[in-house]
Amino acid sequence: MSNNLIVMAGKLADSLEAETFDADQFRNLMNKFDTLGTNLTNQITELGVRSEFLTTTKDRLENAEISIQEQMSSVEGVDMAEAITNYSWDQYAYNAALKVGTSILSSSFIDFMR
Repeated sequence: MSNNLIVMAGKLADSLEAETFDADQFRNLMNKFDTLGTNLTNQITELGVRSEFLTTTKDRLENAEISIQEQMSSVEGVDMAEAITNYSWDQYAYNAALKVGTSILSSSFIDFMR
C-alpha cells in the first residue's frame, strides 16, 4: 500500500467503483487512509508548533534588540548641549587654575632667582 493520501483516495474510489465490492480490501484501504490522515494532521500540528516557536523567538529577539539599542544609546549617547556646556566649564576651570598657578609660580620663581 502507498503512503500517499491521493493515491489511497484513488484506490478507495477504484474499490468502490469495482464490479465486485471487496469489503475486507475496502476496510484495509480505509484504515490505511485514516492512519495517513492522522499522520498528516500530526505533521501539520507539529509544523504549526514549530512555526509558533519561530514567531515567538523572532518577537523576543526583536524586543531584545530594541532593549539593547536603548541601553547602548543611554550608555554611549551624549546630549550635545550638555557635553559642550560641561566642556566649556571644564576649559574655563582649567584655564583659571593655570592662571593661578602661573601667577604663584612666576613670583616665587623670580624671588628664588634673586
